Amino acid sequence: LREMPHLIILNVMLPAMYGVSSMDGYDVILRLRSHPKTMHIPIIALSALGEPADKIRAYEGDVDGYIT
Repeated sequence: LREMPHLIILNVMLPAMYGVSSMDGYDVILRLRSHPKTMHIPIIALSALGEPADKIRAYEGDVDGYIT
C-alpha cells in the first residue's frame, strides 16, 4: 500500500477465498496486530454474530470496537 488506512472496518465472517479458505476475520485481526506497519491502526470488527463469545474473541484480538 502506498498509503496506510486511518481505520479498518473488517467483516469477521470473510468468504472463502482461493488459497486462504481457512483464514477468517479473526485471523486477519491477529495478523494486522502482529505487523509493525499495521499494529497501530484502529480496527472495528463488523459481524452478524452477536453472541458474547464472538465479541470476546474479537476483543481478545485487540479490536477497538465491535458492530453487529
